[in-house]
Amino acid sequence: MESDYPHGYPHKSYILRIWQVERDDQPALAAVLEDCQTSERQAFANLAALVEFLEANLVQSLCIEEESL
Repeated sequence: MESDYPHGYPHKSYILRIWQVERDDQPALAAVLEDCQTSERQAFANLAALVEFLEANLVQSLCIEEESL
């Protein structure tokens, strides 16, 4: 996969799907995040869980990739 980022900076690409669900008779959002490189999917019951996953995994994986440059 070609990088559009300058100087080949480490990056991750995901497909994000978000939809509305009902919980306790209230509208809520759910999401699935698919890694474009591995096709691995991760489901989230709410956006807070999605953001938590991204913060934990992106920082860790991008720092590891950056160290190997």
